[in-house]
Amino acid sequence: MRVRIAVSVSQTCREVERGVLEGWLALGGAEFERFVGEVCGWGIDETEGIKGVVRVPVNKENEAKGTVVRENVQFNRKSFLGCAKCRHSGLTV
Repeated sequence: MRVRIAVSVSQTCREVERGVLEGWLALGGAEFERFVGEVCGWGIDETEGIKGVVRVPVNKENEAKGTVVRENVQFNRKSFLGCAKCRHSGLTV
């Protein structure tokens, strides 16, 4: 189960607060450090805050990528002019 949680974390995160990951894995202390370091191959950065941050290496799932989304929305002006709700509200086009 812990390995599956670690896989999900590696697919979605680049860094996780140590305390949060300890809770997810139900591990702490030396056992947590061994699992994170030896099994997962991740590093723990103790300089960030009291508890530290677990750094997950970049992989194809957690790599930040820019995407361009384009939409082509057609607006039928004739149907807008014929809208009864618009006529009653006093809107003019």
